[in-house]
Amino acid sequence: MVSCALLSLEFITPIGIWMAASYRYDDRTADVTRALHDVGWILFMTVIWSVWVQLIAIAAAILIDRSGEPVLPHWLGYLSLWVALLIIPAGLVLFFKQGPFAWTGLVGLYIPLTGFVVWVLSLTITIHRNLSREIAATAWTALEPAPH
Repeated sequence: MVSCALLSLEFITPIGIWMAASYRYDDRTADVTRALHDVGWILFMTVIWSVWVQLIAIAAAILIDRSGEPVLPHWLGYLSLWVALLIIPAGLVLFFKQGPFAWTGLVGLYIPLTGFVVWVLSLTITIHRNLSREIAATAWTALEPAPH
């Protein structure tokens, strides 16, 4: 929960910097606006560590569930661990201006982003299916007559 709260702050901060860069941009030199813009992007692209903690925590919660019918399937826990591994290069974009590890590169952006999108979609679809199944079972149980 702390990681989730931090993530929201980590997204608000670069947005505030971009807003500051665009506010009264005509009263300052282009170098200052560019520097603010760069700071916003650097902060935005390096927020993966809170996401990384969330991925590890979700994977641990899924994988320690050894019940007969786990809440979420174990493959989703393993996917969370893989995505946690795949997004690590996104936290290193600060050190590369060009090439595959830069914030516009294959390893720095596209592989981590693709992994994250696959994870979000997988988690969303799995939770939706499980909740739909549970709601349907609850509704069916509610319709059964009470034993006398």
